[in-house]
Amino acid sequence: TELMVNMNKHSHAKNVVVEFTQEGEKAFINYKDDGVGFGPGPDFGNGLTNTVSRIESLNGDINFGESDKAGVAIAIRLPLQPDKL
Repeated sequence: TELMVNMNKHSHAKNVVVEFTQEGEKAFINYKDDGVGFGPGPDFGNGLTNTVSRIESLNGDINFGESDKAGVAIAIRLPLQPDKL
């Protein structure tokens, strides 16, 4: 949800792609937009900082990068099995 809030408030993106996939016991969420992107050394606000903390508390990880058409690319990986949490 926070990714959508930030896209709406900050990125000025015209196009957004959110892809959900599953491989084995892992779920993947890939987000890309064509907005303004992050500046050098992005300083995340509370929303994205809390999002990173929540994902890490679930034994997942999140990677931030640049989209191939400017903007932002974000990859999230989460375990699906409760005993992996």
